[in-house]
Order: sequence, then C-alpha cells, then structure tokens
Amino acid sequence: MFALLGRATVVAPPGRTALPTRLHASTPCTNLFVMSDTTALPERSAVPVEETWDLESVFATPQDWEAACRDLLAQLPKLAGYQGRLKEGPSVLLEFIPLYENAARL
Repeated sequence: MFALLGRATVVAPPGRTALPTRLHASTPCTNLFVMSDTTALPERSAVPVEETWDLESVFATPQDWEAACRDLLAQLPKLAGYQGRLKEGPSVLLEFIPLYENAARL
C-alpha cells in the first residue's frame, strides 16, 4: 500500500497491507516507512535545458550570486547570536524577525 504525503511516499510495513486509518502521536514510527521519490539526481548537463531552472531569473550573473552569498555569510554571526534566545520574550523575537527576513530574501 502506497500513499503520497507531499513529495514523499509512505509505504505500509512488511506484513501489513494498508496504512493505519488514523495516525496520532502514539503511532510508533516503526509502523511507517518514508521513501523519497528520487533516488539519484542526474548531472545538470544530462537534463534537457527546457527542464532546468532559468538561473538568470534568480541571479543575473555569477557575480551577483557571489555577492549575495557574501552578504548572507556576513549576516550569519548576527543570526547565530539569537540561537537559544528567542524564548527570552517578544522583544528578542521582534529584533530577530527583520534580520531573518533579510537573510531569507537573499
């Protein structure tokens, strides 16, 4: 028995013909197997161009990519400074959110 969950396939364990009809927190993880839809990725050169991303729609040039990468790397220490601190309260979370959103835009 196979069932699709997002991009993964859930397979009934050996000896079972179907998945449980109701899953809840007490369902042991050993009762389900999750398999990726893809086992290996082909080399980009082996994929027809019409089936690849237009990388220029993301970054116009390799130099633009490098600049965004440098910007993100420069922001990582600031973001890491909030690790384990978000539970300190709403003011800390409000300080973190713009930093996180800025990094996510890169």
